[in-house]
Amino acid sequence: MRIVQVNVVYGHGSTGSIVKTLHEEYLRRGLDSYVLFGRGSKSNDPKVKRVGFLLEAKLWRFLQLFNGNPLGGSPLSTWNLKRHIKKLKPDVVHVHCINGNMCNVPALFKWLNKKGVHTVLTHHAKFMFTGGCGLNLCEGFAHGCGNCPYKQETFGKWCGDHSAKNYARMGKAHLDSLNVHHAYVSSWLMEQAEKSSLLKGAKNHVVFNPIPAAFKAGEEVPRKDYVFFPSSGAGAGVKGFQFLPKLAESLAKIGLKLVVAGKWNESIPNVESAGYVAGYDALAKRYQDALCTVLLSQVESFSMTTAESLCCGTPLVGFKAGAPESIGIEGGSFFVEYGDVDALAKQIALLKDCDIDRRELSLNAREKFDIEAVVKDYLSIYESK
Repeated sequence: MRIVQVNVVYGHGSTGSIVKTLHEEYLRRGLDSYVLFGRGSKSNDPKVKRVGFLLEAKLWRFLQLFNGNPLGGSPLSTWNLKRHIKKLKPDVVHVHCINGNMCNVPALFKWLNKKGVHTVLTHHAKFMFTGGCGLNLCEGFAHGCGNCPYKQETFGKWCGDHSAKNYARMGKAHLDSLNVHHAYVSSWLMEQAEKSSLLKGAKNHVVFNPIPAAFKAGEEVPRKDYVFFPSSGAGAGVKGFQFLPKLAESLAKIGLKLVVAGKWNESIPNVESAGYVAGYDALAKRYQDALCTVLLSQVESFSMTTAESLCCGTPLVGFKAGAPESIGIEGGSFFVEYGDVDALAKQIALLKDCDIDRRELSLNAREKFDIEAVVKDYLSIYESK
């Protein structure tokens, strides 16, 4: 079987790492795997090709500030992407995130449909069934978009509201075609997609993101004297940074400290900065040593934090945020209403006196998120037409 994955980046970032993991596993299994990506440095792997033209992407990013079309444009990169797909003659084209001015998305899917190419589209966010917007907080797409309540976040300060027009453009891509199978990284995200008229009658599947093998239960007895909060620092409000001072104060009362990893410059009592944690092994160690991991997000379409923590055998306590509840493990993940820091701290205090079998929790999580399970699901979709 010849598989071609398409993504905006390769080998870095969330989706870029996932695509690389899948590609390497396909090759290990003897499958003929290729990756076509849009931005970033060229790869030394002969089966991984950058097809996007970087100057063109920058130009269309600039034009987007005025035309408000995040999933159109980039005609040369679109032509080059089609050219490589045509040359490779794959059995299946697996599309991930192709935003970021990588190509003209509606034009690509029109072409794939016209050519009758068996296509799998993995939804990591909402971009593909809205007017080009990935904001998890908004459900305006359920009514076709228009009068965008997040106009400035979506289109920028100087651009008008193009949400209705973009929604109509995506309708012309015919994503509900018989040639397209849709995979969602959580059942919550699939439920969101089912509200969109763009995907009425679409063939839908849930396939979790793969978690690297480094995330597993530790060999040593964990320290369990701190609560771990991993974050990139991006989208601080949505990720819940504003709750850290109150949570840290509550943890101090029960003899626990809060360790924050990632971009963090503030000084808060009882908060220790771990800085940027480089590499899966180092990050896994942080999870393994913690009493629990805390998730403060308002909404998530998957939550790598949830999956990574559970794979390490470390319980997760968080706010209800959509997808995390749907991917959690019973007895290892606990959720309270968004913004209720007192309830969050109370649940953490209960865990301090609770003996959870971390190895069993890790094994249960890895059954869901291991690359073997993920590839099995994808191959099943690839083989069904």
